Amino acid sequence: MSFSLMIIRAVNIAFEVYFGILFLRVILSWFRMNPYGKFYQFIFGMTEPLLAPIRRLTMRPGSSFPLDFSPMILMLLIILVQRIVVALLYALLF
Repeated sequence: MSFSLMIIRAVNIAFEVYFGILFLRVILSWFRMNPYGKFYQFIFGMTEPLLAPIRRLTMRPGSSFPLDFSPMILMLLIILVQRIVVALLYALLF
């Protein structure tokens, strides 16, 4: 396997791992978790910096709608950015 292909694969895996962590956060939100636990803190710390700006854009103050669509929006953005970055890396390295 060439070094260029290893770089592309590593970038692709990084996107997929982050997507998995985000998906895990969505699943964990359905259950009662100890917010001070290390596992919860890790998942929250990894995902909240990207979710917070999206949540600020999508949630309206005083809105009674209880669903938070920010994880779904971020998942779609991750897929889009992943495809663009991997395609650009292929174009640059091959």
